[in-house]
Amino acid sequence: MSKKLLLAAISAAALYTSPAVAASDADVQALRDDLKAMRSAYEKKIEQLEQKVETLQAKQDQTAQKVAATEPAAGAIPATDKP
Repeated sequence: MSKKLLLAAISAAALYTSPAVAASDADVQALRDDLKAMRSAYEKKIEQLEQKVETLQAKQDQTAQKVAATEPAAGAIPATDKP
Protein backbone atom coordinates (compact mmCIF):
# COMPACT_ATOMS: atom_id res chain seq x y z
CA MET A 1 0.00 0.00 0.00
CA SER A 2 1.44 3.33 -0.92
CA LYS A 3 1.92 6.10 1.58
CA LYS A 4 -0.51 8.35 -0.31
CA LEU A 5 -3.25 5.71 -0.25
CA LEU A 6 -2.67 5.06 3.44
CA LEU A 7 -2.73 8.78 4.20
CA ALA A 8 -5.94 9.18 2.17
CA ALA A 9 -7.59 6.29 4.05
CA ILE A 10 -6.61 7.71 7.43
CA SER A 11 -7.80 11.18 6.44
CA ALA A 12 -11.12 9.86 5.20
CA ALA A 13 -11.63 7.87 8.38
CA ALA A 14 -10.76 10.88 10.53
CA LEU A 15 -13.15 13.18 8.65
CA TYR A 16 -16.04 10.73 8.56
CA THR A 17 -18.23 10.98 11.62
CA SER A 18 -20.88 8.37 12.01
CA PRO A 19 -24.26 9.57 13.28
CA ALA A 20 -24.12 6.75 15.82
CA VAL A 21 -20.87 8.12 17.24
CA ALA A 22 -21.51 11.85 16.97
CA ALA A 23 -23.74 13.28 19.68
CA SER A 24 -25.66 16.50 19.30
CA ASP A 25 -25.53 19.22 21.92
CA ALA A 26 -29.07 18.28 22.95
CA ASP A 27 -28.02 14.65 23.47
CA VAL A 28 -25.05 15.71 25.56
CA GLN A 29 -27.22 18.04 27.63
CA ALA A 30 -29.81 15.30 28.13
CA LEU A 31 -27.08 12.97 29.40
CA ARG A 32 -25.80 15.68 31.74
CA ASP A 33 -29.32 16.26 33.05
CA ASP A 34 -29.81 12.52 33.61
CA LEU A 35 -26.48 12.31 35.42
CA LYS A 36 -27.40 15.29 37.60
CA ALA A 37 -30.75 13.70 38.49
CA MET A 38 -29.10 10.37 39.32
CA ARG A 39 -26.47 12.11 41.45
CA SER A 40 -29.17 14.02 43.33
CA ALA A 41 -31.19 10.87 43.98
CA TYR A 42 -28.05 9.03 45.10
CA GLU A 43 -27.08 11.80 47.52
CA LYS A 44 -30.62 11.88 48.93
CA LYS A 45 -30.54 8.12 49.50
CA ILE A 46 -27.15 8.40 51.23
CA GLU A 47 -28.53 11.10 53.55
CA GLN A 48 -31.52 8.87 54.39
CA LEU A 49 -29.24 5.93 55.17
CA GLU A 50 -26.95 8.09 57.31
CA GLN A 51 -29.96 9.30 59.28
CA LYS A 52 -31.12 5.72 59.76
CA VAL A 53 -27.67 4.70 61.03
CA GLU A 54 -27.67 7.60 63.50
CA THR A 55 -31.14 6.62 64.75
CA LEU A 56 -30.13 2.99 65.20
CA GLN A 57 -26.93 3.98 67.00
CA ALA A 58 -28.91 6.19 69.38
CA LYS A 59 -31.33 3.32 70.10
CA GLN A 60 -28.41 0.97 70.67
CA ASP A 61 -26.83 3.44 73.11
CA GLN A 62 -30.12 3.77 75.00
CA THR A 63 -30.48 0.00 75.20
CA ALA A 64 -26.91 -0.39 76.43
CA GLN A 65 -27.56 2.22 79.15
CA LYS A 66 -30.73 0.41 80.26
CA VAL A 67 -28.90 -2.91 80.39
CA ALA A 68 -26.05 -1.37 82.35
CA ALA A 69 -28.51 0.12 84.83
CA THR A 70 -30.19 -3.24 85.46
CA GLU A 71 -26.99 -5.32 85.78
CA PRO A 72 -25.60 -5.89 89.26
CA ALA A 73 -22.66 -3.72 90.22
CA ALA A 74 -19.21 -5.18 89.74
CA GLY A 75 -18.15 -7.13 92.81
CA ALA A 76 -21.69 -7.49 94.11
CA ILE A 77 -22.57 -10.83 95.58
CA PRO A 78 -25.32 -12.52 93.60
CA ALA A 79 -28.37 -13.63 95.54
CA THR A 80 -28.82 -17.37 95.98
CA ASP A 81 -31.73 -19.50 97.12
CA LYS A 82 -29.53 -21.60 99.42
CA PRO A 83 -29.35 -20.70 103.13
